[in-house]
Amino acid sequence: MRGYSRKTARSIIARCSRRFRSKPTAFAVAAILSIATSETMAEPRCLRVVNVDFWDVLYIRARETHKAKAVGAIAPDHESVIQLTGPCMPAGQSPKRQWCPINYFPLPGVQISGYVKAYFVAPLQCPRDFSGGT
Repeated sequence: MRGYSRKTARSIIARCSRRFRSKPTAFAVAAILSIATSETMAEPRCLRVVNVDFWDVLYIRARETHKAKAVGAIAPDHESVIQLTGPCMPAGQSPKRQWCPINYFPLPGVQISGYVKAYFVAPLQCPRDFSGGT
């Protein structure tokens, strides 16, 4: 249930119960909701750059549109932390249409906040010593 909201978890439970024609047990409901809740409040989620040519950059935009001002850029071979700060929107759309809110930490003490297209990022294990931005 990684990355699912409570509403999505309840929807999955409902679909499973309809499929198997039985009501989910209280234990199953509690387990799924606790996983969904703990994931949203747990450690920070990090990203890496994908689908960007080695000679190009991924622009960080001020708002969720390609017409917005670029507030930063990330090289595809960067080694800095990209933190996902919320869900990519609009929900249910293809990654080519979704914008993800991020914080980018190119240098110690430097943080760039903005939005990137979901198509150009993928999940990555956060560094052990990374605790998120302030």
